Amino acid sequence: MNFLKIFLYPIFFIHFHVCRFFINLNFEFSFKKKYILILLPIIFSFKIVRRIIFFYRTNFINYALKKYQDYIKNHYKKDGTGHEILKKYSTQDRRNFFLNENSKINAKSRLESVFNNYKNYINFKDGDSFLDVACGYGRDIKFLNQKFKNSKIEGFDINSNAIELIQDGLNKKNVNVYVADFSNLQFLESLKNDSFDWVIFSHALTFIFEENIQKTILKRKKLIFELIKKSKKGLVLLENYPAEKLNFFIEQKNRAVFNHDITKLFEDNKNGDLIMFKDDLSFCFLFKKDFKNV
Repeated sequence: MNFLKIFLYPIFFIHFHVCRFFINLNFEFSFKKKYILILLPIIFSFKIVRRIIFFYRTNFINYALKKYQDYIKNHYKKDGTGHEILKKYSTQDRRNFFLNENSKINAKSRLESVFNNYKNYINFKDGDSFLDVACGYGRDIKFLNQKFKNSKIEGFDINSNAIELIQDGLNKKNVNVYVADFSNLQFLESLKNDSFDWVIFSHALTFIFEENIQKTILKRKKLIFELIKKSKKGLVLLENYPAEKLNFFIEQKNRAVFNHDITKLFEDNKNGDLIMFKDDLSFCFLFKKDFKNV
């Protein structure tokens, strides 16, 4: 560790002070015009380098998005590595998970965490109906079923192993889960509008990839628009990352995340309001159709 510090410190030092120097040059230009002719080539070169970096970064993201279109689906398919661990659990293990009885499945509901911290905003009520999009193996469904015993809960996921775990562990009439691909817009459009009080979409949006940045963001925007249409009261979107600049990073061999300013996905929705908040597990983007009651 000390060796790394010794090696990296000079690089940090140069990077830090070069940035400060050029930022200061930009600032001083507006006050000291006599320096323009001398310093303009330096500033111009600096901006050219920044443009080259931006060009490379943007094109790399486009390349990666196109590749990961297939990789991510392979990751979460039935024989993929995404939920491979679920195969080892017995039917009793699955039931214990939903009954909280010495479960070998260790998983905390991110929705529960956000709900407990922001009840004044996420005002779920017993008897409300819920749709859990990309529900995984039912962490949030488990929370909703235990908290709101008179509520109808529906969920779907692309991975059949995850759906089978919920079906084995939570055999109740008010809970219905099935296999479906949330990235399939035709499937979402086939669902009846205003058919659920609340739509939950937890930690799956950033796994939607198209062949480039523009098409990926457009696809996500259309998906959010459809999910809002399915809800009477609102959409709860949970993610690991806040609204931010373009960013792509590889988490696993067949799994990566593409981030951008998520708030822009809600721009075309005029029948409600968007608020954002954060807890220990998630960033929450809450779109409420009836915001006056908050």
